[in-house]
Amino acid sequence: MRNCFYEDLRRSAKDHHRSHSLGVDGSGLYTDHLFETERLLSWWQDFSFILNKRRVSVWWIHPRMRYADAIHDEAYVIAGESPADDHELFGGDPTWKRVGRSRKKIVWHRAREMSAARREYFDRLNAVHEQLTVEGIEQDVTPSISVEYFRWGTGVSLCVPMKVRTHADGVALVALTRRLLTRQTTCVIEFGDYRYGKRDWLSEAEMRAADNDRRRAEDGDSG
Repeated sequence: MRNCFYEDLRRSAKDHHRSHSLGVDGSGLYTDHLFETERLLSWWQDFSFILNKRRVSVWWIHPRMRYADAIHDEAYVIAGESPADDHELFGGDPTWKRVGRSRKKIVWHRAREMSAARREYFDRLNAVHEQLTVEGIEQDVTPSISVEYFRWGTGVSLCVPMKVRTHADGVALVALTRRLLTRQTTCVIEFGDYRYGKRDWLSEAEMRAADNDRRRAEDGDSG
């Protein structure tokens, strides 16, 4: 039995593609982001392509990215709850400008100084995060795919261990996504019992440091 809801989404996605064509290149790939060919490690990338006259957006992350997110989450757990004084951070003192003889308007808000308690909390959070980044955590990440359907097309959240630093890498990732969506293969077939864990994270420490140093140097040159 056909699902009317998904049939409607498919029709809507085809209509969207007809009226909002996607500027894919000769290889059938579209991306808004530059490829960072000089980086030793790749973390995430977004791609789009066309399948069955519908747009497919791929939101890819490497398992090391999910591991890094887990470190981030664990740091917040260990650091505890932040002080309940968000109004001091997100509020602000208004700066007024006179308009006319008797009227004024707010032109901006001057941010209030962060409280001592909140500064202490973020210092603790940063220290915990740095420690966990150096030591790693007991966490295993496995390849996965999640598919969502929208009126504009299909969204694919993909976590697989691939190097994505060049256009050719992007083409290979899209080809894999096509095979996964058309059920020609699965993550288990492609990657077996692959797991990214603490040992992998620690083994990449020097490469992460090298990439960070290169990024800081590039930011300094651009300034």
